[in-house]
Amino acid sequence: MNKKTALRWIQIADRDLDVAKLLPEGHADSSAYHFQQAAEKYLKGFLAAHQVPLRKSHNISTLLLEASKLDTEFLSLSSEIDLDVITEFATHYRYPNEEEEEFPTQEELRQACSFCEKTKAMVEAKVIAGEDAAEDHPSRICGDSET
Repeated sequence: MNKKTALRWIQIADRDLDVAKLLPEGHADSSAYHFQQAAEKYLKGFLAAHQVPLRKSHNISTLLLEASKLDTEFLSLSSEIDLDVITEFATHYRYPNEEEEEFPTQEELRQACSFCEKTKAMVEAKVIAGEDAAEDHPSRICGDSET
């Protein structure tokens, strides 16, 4: 298990999740992007912990499938959100699109947030096991388990 690399992925994912939650309501497109990035990085953190070679992919379905090959509990996350929708958050709202959709819906953002929170909890439970790992994790330095 490569915990150091996994913890770095988780740390960066935590930042993306924090940003997604903190952005004001008028920035739903940016929130969507950061939710997708957080989900992607949490899953890549889990895969890195198990020394799975990481491919350049923003596809949450693909990453979740890879994670579920190592631990079938990850399959339960697939019912949280339409995985194609959260995958599209990586680019769909970042650039002008033909559908002229300017923002994701509040329901899509709520589902993305819930998916990220559950993915984060699952990855941390599986990667950050034991007190020694918790001490190394940057979001645990101040005892803040919500970050």
